[in-house]
Amino acid sequence: MVTLFLSACQIESSEGEFLTLTDAYEQELISKENLISIKDIYTNDLETFPILDYETELKIKETRLTILKSLVNDFGNPIVENPSIDGITEILYYGNYNNYYAVMIRDAYSHYGTAISIETIDGIEFVYADGNRILIWFEK
Repeated sequence: MVTLFLSACQIESSEGEFLTLTDAYEQELISKENLISIKDIYTNDLETFPILDYETELKIKETRLTILKSLVNDFGNPIVENPSIDGITEILYYGNYNNYYAVMIRDAYSHYGTAISIETIDGIEFVYADGNRILIWFEK
């Protein structure tokens, strides 16, 4: 297992790029109204989630897979051995905001701490039960 942490920088592949929710907001790619919508969907049960089309879901998974394959330790060895798209088990989808997709990804390769944390963006609080976060994905 690897603890996957996305810093303030962009993380990209040939399919698309991920930004943290905070970075996407600070770069004005999503609005405060978008944040409120994302939070409303995030805090409700799974039945209220919008539906992500298969083609976009596959592109998001391919982006994540590219990132997992690129992770290496200080010796240049892969951190994740032979990751596959099947190991990317779940994409929680919180909506499309002008072709910026709000998602949370779960996979068989990442481990997140269990501490509750709060991400506050322009007064809007996102409470997370573990180290996983909502990300913004967009196509290149």
